[in-house]
Amino acid sequence: MKKIILLTIIVLISNVLLSQNDTLKVYWLKPVLIESSSYVSINHKIEKGNYTDVLSRNGFSLISKGVFFAQDIYSDGFKRGDINIIIDGERYHNACPNRMDPPLTRINPISMSSISLYKTNSTLQSGFAGSVEFQRNKPEIPFKVKTGISGSQGNSETFDGYLNTNYKHNEIGLRYSFGKPYKDGENRDYKTLYSYKDNYSYSFAEGTLNGIKDDLKYGLSYSHSNNILFPYLQMDEIFNNVASANFKYKSYKVYFNYTDHLMTNELRVSPSYMETKARNFTLGIFNDFLEFYFRNWLSDNKIVMGNVNLVNKAIPNLRQYSLTGQKIFSHKNFTFNMKAGGLINVIGSENMEYYKVNYPDISDTKLFYKLSLSSGYNSKLNKDTYFGTFLEFSTEAPEPENLYIAIRRPGNNAWWSGNPDLINPSKITLRAMLNNNIIKLELYGNYVYNYVNLTKKVALSKNYLTYDNINAYIWGANIALKYKFLSSELSYTYGQNVSNEIPLSEIAPLRITTNIVSPEFAGTSLYLTHIYNNAQTRIDETLFESKSNTYNVINLGLNYVLKELSLSLEVRNILNNTYYNFLSYARNPYSSGARVYETGRNFVFGVLYSF
Repeated sequence: MKKIILLTIIVLISNVLLSQNDTLKVYWLKPVLIESSSYVSINHKIEKGNYTDVLSRNGFSLISKGVFFAQDIYSDGFKRGDINIIIDGERYHNACPNRMDPPLTRINPISMSSISLYKTNSTLQSGFAGSVEFQRNKPEIPFKVKTGISGSQGNSETFDGYLNTNYKHNEIGLRYSFGKPYKDGENRDYKTLYSYKDNYSYSFAEGTLNGIKDDLKYGLSYSHSNNILFPYLQMDEIFNNVASANFKYKSYKVYFNYTDHLMTNELRVSPSYMETKARNFTLGIFNDFLEFYFRNWLSDNKIVMGNVNLVNKAIPNLRQYSLTGQKIFSHKNFTFNMKAGGLINVIGSENMEYYKVNYPDISDTKLFYKLSLSSGYNSKLNKDTYFGTFLEFSTEAPEPENLYIAIRRPGNNAWWSGNPDLINPSKITLRAMLNNNIIKLELYGNYVYNYVNLTKKVALSKNYLTYDNINAYIWGANIALKYKFLSSELSYTYGQNVSNEIPLSEIAPLRITTNIVSPEFAGTSLYLTHIYNNAQTRIDETLFESKSNTYNVINLGLNYVLKELSLSLEVRNILNNTYYNFLSYARNPYSSGARVYETGRNFVFGVLYSF
């Protein structure tokens, strides 16, 4: 019998239930153990498609920025670029400097077989605080079809249709989604809340091909989206096109992806016009222990207000060259991991004078190193109880937008400038876990040196919003309880800016999710979910953070399975409460200043059939 490795990074969560209040979440997932020597935190088999429920558990959550396709990632106090999104080992970088195009919620879930969540920098492609890694379906020989629809009514009106076919080791996937912006609990729409000219419909379409021929695996994909509304920011995504291809021979894989992105404020009532065009190209080559990637990123910005016409090179022709290697050692109950590498940034000359105002020693070429050293210990205390600890030191390059963003703005608005002098953020992490059939407890602590944080500066009588290195600590706990038909999960994080002795910005408050699930009868089960989200009173007032309110949400749902047919129906936010999450407003200069309210009462259905 193969040895089942204890999950040493974080505690195993309980069986996943339908609890997250997301527009397109209507599917089921089940956790499965991974028989491997690597540090896997959680792995989930995607049985019906959507993975967003997993990303609301055990310290993970989604940052709402607008409609469903406008969400980003958060985990245990870290967020966005700290956590890489990986598909079969392929990196998908955002083209938008404001991360309007995060790949996380644009992945076709029906084309994916599993999702793994890592809270460590020690894996080959993980970011500073971890990664979310998807595995595509393996094409099969017999002819198979999987098709389904999902949608919502009430305060949310959406539709999602998908079709996957398998034949002779080739899989073709098609998806088309569209919808209208949702309304909040007070029946207010986007036009009323956020000064849109109209409640514009959005759409998303994708086609994929994946195949196997002997030792060769290959894949192609193309997606297009338009009118993705982002009240979180001052602009919206007008269109986003992503094309990709990959080829793998045995353990060696080469891939590329290209993103063409346009965002403007033309859908809103505004005295100015803003536009950003962005392109990103990523080329990668890797095997089980070595990865090289090249990235070319450009972004052009324009702001017109009256007689003022500002043209900005938001990202000045950035070229990145990265090489990383990894080695894992195991001995009895111990696992040791080492990852090391380097990254070279080269930028164009367009913004050199702009940067020199605040950072006179700017260079067009900069080298950063990457290093992760970690050790895990696990022990089976009795038949059902496991104990594990994990210690890690890691350091990564700062995110390129933090280094090189450059936006001049009209009037008295602060100009936005990256800080090319930023140095590597580094952290020491300690995690401890206790896991049995009833309780799953995870405690963690991070001390972060040179954490990258927003800061204000004044130069030549001009206000700037830029970035600086500070020291910070982030600690917290994730607790899951399960007994018969009742389960509950608690996540809490505490962050402190040590350098300035103030609370660390963008730290989610206490969250408790409780589920009651009925016994299954004739393929049918019912569930009731209560979500408690505490107020966040620890804020960084220097970044104009404001306190958030406590809220409660109740959802009620039904699942039915008959052989290859699966049905689901859910009423979300039954009490029609009006609320927003603390993380759902931006702190950077392109912030709209608006809190993005969540959906009011809505009815969600899903149908999936395989043959």
